[in-house]
Amino acid sequence: MEALIRKNIQQLIAYKVDAPQFEIIVNANESPYDFPMQLKRKFSDDICNTDLNRYPEACFPELIEAITDYTGVPGEGIICGSGSDELIAMINQAFVDPGDVVVSHSPSFSMYDIWATIANARHIMIPDLPGHIPDVEGMITAACENQAKLLYICNPNNPTGYIFSRTDIVKILDTVPSLVILDEAYIEFFGESGVDLLEKYPR
Repeated sequence: MEALIRKNIQQLIAYKVDAPQFEIIVNANESPYDFPMQLKRKFSDDICNTDLNRYPEACFPELIEAITDYTGVPGEGIICGSGSDELIAMINQAFVDPGDVVVSHSPSFSMYDIWATIANARHIMIPDLPGHIPDVEGMITAACENQAKLLYICNPNNPTGYIFSRTDIVKILDTVPSLVILDEAYIEFFGESGVDLLEKYPR
């Protein structure tokens, strides 16, 4: 059976999450507070009143409207997924062909490398400078010299917490030819989103 599995998939190491040792688990972007019982009952009631034998709506109009209200991004520019992992998978499925180059710095979110491997892409990870400072110039050079298809900016970065300056983000957008993924899964810890850059930089 193993011989039939694609060679790039054979390279993958099973994703492992260590058992939590602390009440507050920031690296998983989890709230330390459970849902209120009133809200849990509302979920339970809604499930009991839902036809579970039918597919749900594909577009989630109420959710998209809420995201638009929160971010200011028009509904036609929003895609929903089951967390960052699925959205990163969708990006790779839509844009990355086998052999394409994907660029990020390292260390950063592990799923960038996992989905690049699954896509049979070449993932160039530029090591951070001392102090866990991303080598922005190195990322730009790698993306330009290798005609990268994707470049990831995790802001704030997971796992180091580094915050890319707006100047560095704009420099990357002005310079690289690739699609730039500005991953703001942890933006509420920082507060200054780059979502407004979409107007000038649609890619």
